[in-house]
Amino acid sequence: LRGAITSLEHGALFEKIVEKRRGGLCFELNGLFCWLLCSLGYQVTSYAGRFIYPSEAGIQMRRHRVLVVTLEGKRYLTETGMNSEGPRAPLVLAESEAQWDGVTEYRFSRDAFWGWVLWKRSPGGAWRRLYGFTEEPQLDIDFIMPSLFCDVHPMSPFNKTVRASIFLPDAHLSLRDSKLTWYRKGAVARARSVAPGAETAQVLWDVFGLRAPEDGSMLTHQQPRGGGRVRQADALLRGARFQLPQQRFPNGHKVLLRQRTEYQHLVQAAQQLGAEMLAHLPHHLGPRALARRARAEAQRRALARQVLRAQIGRQDHQRV
Repeated sequence: LRGAITSLEHGALFEKIVEKRRGGLCFELNGLFCWLLCSLGYQVTSYAGRFIYPSEAGIQMRRHRVLVVTLEGKRYLTETGMNSEGPRAPLVLAESEAQWDGVTEYRFSRDAFWGWVLWKRSPGGAWRRLYGFTEEPQLDIDFIMPSLFCDVHPMSPFNKTVRASIFLPDAHLSLRDSKLTWYRKGAVARARSVAPGAETAQVLWDVFGLRAPEDGSMLTHQQPRGGGRVRQADALLRGARFQLPQQRFPNGHKVLLRQRTEYQHLVQAAQQLGAEMLAHLPHHLGPRALARRARAEAQRRALARQVLRAQIGRQDHQRV
């Protein structure tokens, strides 16, 4: 929503998710969880997964980070990055009978195209496919392109409305498309609308423990200017110096990641993405008109921040 390019560096993830309480997508949440597990001595392998939607939606690109932990001769799928009801406990990665996490049943099957397929069944419901993944180990660098797609591409479902999700012991709460929904046993228990702006920011904090951006970008449903996102993507890829560590696959072979010059396909893809977004810029406006529009937008956001602080202050006073 803010048009920012997500950093997948471990330090940046810790600062955003833990210190600033901003949440994140699966690349961030599962990425940080993977770092934690590895630091504790667990053997973790990342894979790239595809969500499986009804046939009319078509086959989706690989845009989910899947974590598999090997422990005492068994492999377990562990998940922290789902925006809907997902595994609340590690699941044994094997074609076996259903596994219960306390709320939902899960099982795995194998498919020639999808690879491992994770199925779920809510109480009283039917089995349905959640996502699939094949067993090509992925490195942190492999998730930069799908993360960039989610950040800025016009087809991304994640850069259009506010999304948040949290698991409670007996419920799942979700904020999506200005609607706050309580799920119990896989069914909607109740729902209500949430107004954009101050109310959305308050719900994010009260219900999900997430802080809205300080720049006031949560106060409107207007999308960020495409030009800003293009400049950020271009600066990220042209000026970046990838400090890529050595990483080890489960079979023990060391892989030395090379310098950014060997990732020209990444740069080309970003340039193509930038060209798509530049097509949406208002070319008919001159530089002075664009400058005036930028100043007016800055003044509007400053005023919106003042309104938000005042409303939150009144609510805090009322609670006291």
